[in-house]
Amino acid sequence: MGPITNEEDVKYYLGRHYFQSRDYRKAIEAYEEGLVINPKSIILLYEAGLAYLKLKNHSKTRVYWAKLLKIAPHSFLAVKAQGDLGD
Repeated sequence: MGPITNEEDVKYYLGRHYFQSRDYRKAIEAYEEGLVINPKSIILLYEAGLAYLKLKNHSKTRVYWAKLLKIAPHSFLAVKAQGDLGD
């Protein structure tokens, strides 16, 4: 794999690193920085919601996943988000 040049991707991978290290707050920061670049990124919306879910902040999870559902209601991540919340 070559160098990552897309800033949005950099924020995603940085967020994944923090998420896998269980530093959910830092993961959220990275995902939110990526969402400034692309507010319609369904992967960043999903991951941010998932990090908030790990922090048991269900209201913030729902905010991010509602945006995801609005943008891509039939996507795999939208379906997964609904299942993760038990909706």
